[in-house]
Amino acid sequence: MGRRDGIVALFFLLLGGYVLQAGWALDVGTLQKPGPGFQPFSLGLLFIILAVGYLVLALRDRSTTGSPWPLKLWTRPLMASAGILFYWSCLPWFGFPATTFIFLLYWMWILERESWRRIVLVSVSATAGLYVVFTLVLRIRLPMGTLF
Repeated sequence: MGRRDGIVALFFLLLGGYVLQAGWALDVGTLQKPGPGFQPFSLGLLFIILAVGYLVLALRDRSTTGSPWPLKLWTRPLMASAGILFYWSCLPWFGFPATTFIFLLYWMWILERESWRRIVLVSVSATAGLYVVFTLVLRIRLPMGTLF
């Protein structure tokens, strides 16, 4: 652990303080009758407790070791994040079926490196299965998109 860990701990300490304050503003209530702010307040409190513990560990250990995660290992998580961002941003335009199908194709081809037969099979079946579950079973309206 080192300086970066201390910065991360301080970030989560501040985030926990913000969430704690936001939960308090929503009326926490009691344990027997929790209010709308009970869960955010509890989450903020948990963030603060964990951040303080992590900060103590970071301040106790001042070693300066190399990066635990080399730069070449960042590519897959960044590509996964880009795919999820694409899915989220294109959902209103292309709709649920088309965007989900394209996202699953991308995920299995680029990130998982599966065979084309498996990629198409999983993408079609997962998209159809999710569509059936959400629309027919749960009766949730999914975005159909403005382009299609």
